[in-house]
Amino acid sequence: MPKAYFHLYKALEEQITYYYLERQQNHVFNYAERGKFPWLREDLAFLHEIPPQLSPAMNLPVINTVGQLVGALYVIEGSTLGGQLISRSLNQHLGLTLNTGARFFYGYGEQTALMWQSFIDFADCISGDETQCQAAEQSAWQTFQVFNQVLDDYVQQELTSDWA
Repeated sequence: MPKAYFHLYKALEEQITYYYLERQQNHVFNYAERGKFPWLREDLAFLHEIPPQLSPAMNLPVINTVGQLVGALYVIEGSTLGGQLISRSLNQHLGLTLNTGARFFYGYGEQTALMWQSFIDFADCISGDETQCQAAEQSAWQTFQVFNQVLDDYVQQELTSDWA
């Protein structure tokens, strides 16, 4: 995983936290217990990796509405589903575990399906509101795009350094 994801998760989680603080929303969905940035920091520390310098401004989705929040969270929370497969592979091939470098991919572990269902239940709060559903769709698309851009930049950097 590109270390630039470190900053991406940090920036996204800061926006989500700001949304909750600014809007003083007491949604049923509590993101405070779901932060993934600390998991990334834990893994980098275990692997003796220094977090990268802050990358140039990323085109993050703006989170000012519940629809925008749902869209960004769809991507972030959805990553825990794929993380389950990745964590098993990391354990099998590299011996990495929850406490030894694969915390981020381990995610919620045995609670992943329950946590995903909790997110889906929360996301249902915008059903029937076309404006919020469109905001969620746009926010999810933007969030996917920024993850893709970080990955593309990483691959390009790796290819360039291989040729140097």
